[in-house]
Amino acid sequence: MPKLDLSSLISRQSSELFQLNDLEQHLLGWISSEGENTIYGLEKLARKHNTEARARSQHPMKVSHATISRTIKDLLDRGYIEVSKEEPYRTGQNKKYYAVSAKGWFSSLATISVDKTRSAQSLHQIIARLTNNAELGRRAILYFKIQLCLWFQWHIVNGLMLSKLTDAGKYRLRFVSDNAILDSVAIEYSDQLLLRILMENVEKLARRSIEPRDLLYALEGANLVFGTRLITQLSEENALGLELLIWTTRGAHIDPIQDADQVRFDDRGYPSPFFATVSEKGENGTWHIVPGTEEQPRRVTSSLEEQLNEFREYLWGPDFLGNYAPLPEKEIVQLYDSILKQTLE
Repeated sequence: MPKLDLSSLISRQSSELFQLNDLEQHLLGWISSEGENTIYGLEKLARKHNTEARARSQHPMKVSHATISRTIKDLLDRGYIEVSKEEPYRTGQNKKYYAVSAKGWFSSLATISVDKTRSAQSLHQIIARLTNNAELGRRAILYFKIQLCLWFQWHIVNGLMLSKLTDAGKYRLRFVSDNAILDSVAIEYSDQLLLRILMENVEKLARRSIEPRDLLYALEGANLVFGTRLITQLSEENALGLELLIWTTRGAHIDPIQDADQVRFDDRGYPSPFFATVSEKGENGTWHIVPGTEEQPRRVTSSLEEQLNEFREYLWGPDFLGNYAPLPEKEIVQLYDSILKQTLE
C-alpha cells in the first residue's frame, strides 16, 4: 500500500492557502528553520540558495539587498513576520532580527518540512522528555501532523484562503474542525456501519489521486482512527504528561506545534503555559493543577483516566459518547493496525 507523506501534503496545502511568491516562501522557510535572522543574514542564505540552484540548472531568484529589504518589509506589514529583537549597530541604526509569526510559520511549510522548523524540533525534544517510548513519541508527532492537515484541508475545501488572516495564532486556537463523518453517523448508524465508513475513508488516503472533499473526509477518518489508537497506547503507557500536551491540540490554550519553543516545565513535569505550576490536593486526595490563564481559571484533574475521557470526547463528540457505550475502541485499534499503519508509518 502506498505511503502518505504528511509533510509533502502539508507543503502543498500551505502553498495553496497562502499563495506567496518564491522569494517570500523561501525567506519564511529560512527564518522558520534557521531561527530569527537579519536582512543581511537572509541575503547570505538567498545567495547560497541561488548558487545551489544554478548547480542544479534551476532558475535563480532575485536576491539583491534592496529586493530582500522590500520583501521583508512587505511580509512584516502583512503579518507574516515580526521584529523579535533590536541591537545597536555601528551605523547608528538598530540591527533588527525577524522571526516568523503564527501566520508566517503556517506559510513557511510550503518550502520547509514541518520536522525541520525550529518549533517542531522543540516539540520533538519535549515529547522525548515526556516518554521513553520512541514509538509513542513518533505517533504523537504524526497525530499533530494529521491535525494540521485536517485544518488546512477544511479551508481548501471551503475556498477560504489564509493569506488575509490578521492573527493566525488566535484564529487557529478558536477553530473547531467539522467532523462530517461523525455528524452523519453518530446517532443513526450502528458500530459496524461506522467502522465500514471509517475504513472506506481511511483507505482513500492511499490513493494517488483524490478529490479535495474526499481527502477531507479521509483525513477526518484518519484523525478518528489514529486518535483512538493513540488513546489506547497512552493508557497502556500511563503517559499523563504526553496526554496533557496532546490534549491542548483542541485549542484550549496554545498550538503545541507552532508554539512548542515556548513550552517550559515546572518541577512536577507539567507544561506550564498550558497548566500553572501551582498544584493542590483535593479532599478526595487527588492532585489538581490550575490552568495558566487568569481569564479562564478552570481546574483540571491530573487523573489520566479523566484526561483520556476528555480526549475521547474531543475525537468522538459528546453526542456520540451519549449514544454509544461502550465505544468500539478495540475494533478501531484493529482498523488502525490493519490499514492506517501501513499508510502512515
